[in-house]
Amino acid sequence: MHKFILIGFIIIPLSTIVCQINCIDTTQISKSKIFDYCSFKQNSEPKPWGLLPVCGCDNKTYFSNSCAYYNGITQWTEGGCACIDSSVIDTNSLHYFSSIREWNPVCGCDGKTYANEVIAYFKGGITKWTQGPCKCKDLFLIDSLIDTKNILDYRKEFVCGCDSTTYHDFFEMVFKAGVTSARQGQCICKFQNLIDTTFDCGNNINPVCGCDSITYLNPCIAEKYYGISKYKYGQCKCIDQSLIDTIKDCHEVKFKPVCGCDSVTYDNICFAQKKSGILKVKEGVCFCPDSTIKDSIKSCQKVYQPVCGCDGHTYWNRCISEKKLGIPVVKDYDSQNLKNSVCSCIEVNFIDYQKECDEVNIYLPVCGCDSITYPNACVAQFHHGLTYWEFGPCPYNKCVDTNVLDSLKYCSKVYEPVCGCDNITYQNECIAYYKNGITKWKGGICDSLTLVTSTFVNSIYVYPNPANNELIIECTEFPFYSFSISNLQSQVLIRNNSIQNKVLIDTSKLSAGLYFIMINIRGIIFIKKIIIIK
Repeated sequence: MHKFILIGFIIIPLSTIVCQINCIDTTQISKSKIFDYCSFKQNSEPKPWGLLPVCGCDNKTYFSNSCAYYNGITQWTEGGCACIDSSVIDTNSLHYFSSIREWNPVCGCDGKTYANEVIAYFKGGITKWTQGPCKCKDLFLIDSLIDTKNILDYRKEFVCGCDSTTYHDFFEMVFKAGVTSARQGQCICKFQNLIDTTFDCGNNINPVCGCDSITYLNPCIAEKYYGISKYKYGQCKCIDQSLIDTIKDCHEVKFKPVCGCDSVTYDNICFAQKKSGILKVKEGVCFCPDSTIKDSIKSCQKVYQPVCGCDGHTYWNRCISEKKLGIPVVKDYDSQNLKNSVCSCIEVNFIDYQKECDEVNIYLPVCGCDSITYPNACVAQFHHGLTYWEFGPCPYNKCVDTNVLDSLKYCSKVYEPVCGCDNITYQNECIAYYKNGITKWKGGICDSLTLVTSTFVNSIYVYPNPANNELIIECTEFPFYSFSISNLQSQVLIRNNSIQNKVLIDTSKLSAGLYFIMINIRGIIFIKKIIIIK
């Protein structure tokens, strides 16, 4: 039997209070020590004990175990509470550290390479990492805003990247090509300064064998597209018939393009080796961009089947990417999981503020890949550049954390609006976090949705869920004008257009599975997931 204690008008289980007491020891809290061990907004380097995030028993991430200790935390585990913790991001303090300029790469738990752990923690909110880069090439590192020509405080000398390409200096390698590691001196084979993909090499056939053992269509392509400094005329020894396996089904292998030593792009290494006997391949397509695949006559429908191009950008579909732009696809369309198809969550080329998205009258919420709820897919894609989402609002438990609520916390009344992951505008970050438990937000107001809309949402009840033969819709504050139930294929199975506050629905004819119920209140459509069990 649970014991409870009455505090004001709130009844709290005694076991919860005991747990909090065990977690936090107020006698060890020291403001001076907190400043010394947790505050780094001063003109000095991080303290000698280093940046070693821990997750406190209060489910908050601390800079180090010393920082947690002097905040009264009695128990913690190594690493942050979550891979990415937006609460630790503090880009304003980065300029205090000279170590920010050092290249000591770490691989974040998000699979991205960061220049060092200070950058990972304060800029990316990364709380867990391993030493060293994630991979040889990471497009995440490319930063077009950095002018490598004007960086004078770093030793200028040739470096050979792990991609076997020679770069003028370290900064060009990292910030222009995204290459994560190198050795001093020039590579034997490739020179970055030779590459000029805007040069028209034509399609004349005069094959050469590059010093990387890859056959190129002609010397111009070898030099201007790949920086090959040495080659010999004729094809490289490339094909071994004994590798061919006529029984192997390569269609079952994941789409991951490779460039064969014959300068032909194959859908994956299986097609290259088992079907064509290719001796040597390298990751990626052979030519990016590749003018030979463009077809100016081809008409492409604007159906959204996203693919990731070899230039690191997401395109609407393969036809637009390859036939209209000449950008070979490196990640094909995956209808089951769009995350597997796109290059990244946000594609700036998708943003089109001229696009009319009626987010008030067409309220069909989607949960974006950034874990923020948007009023409909149009707003998510064209106003925010999202490349994939799930229908329905984001799960409440991912957006709101009641553990962070603090009624005693002082929040200023300054109006610096943020849009919460529940798509509600809050006066400022403090009020969103400490007064409403919102864990994720972005600057500015939400897309035309007001608190009136949230009142609608909070007055809608659909139960029982999961349901069997009967389902009830109840709206306590406002009558709903109509409702409909559809399946995952968007087929409407049940519809009712009468104005009422409560209705009992016969679901006995629906088979077991997931459905969506759409409710119209004053012209605004709300959508909820329902599960039918049998």
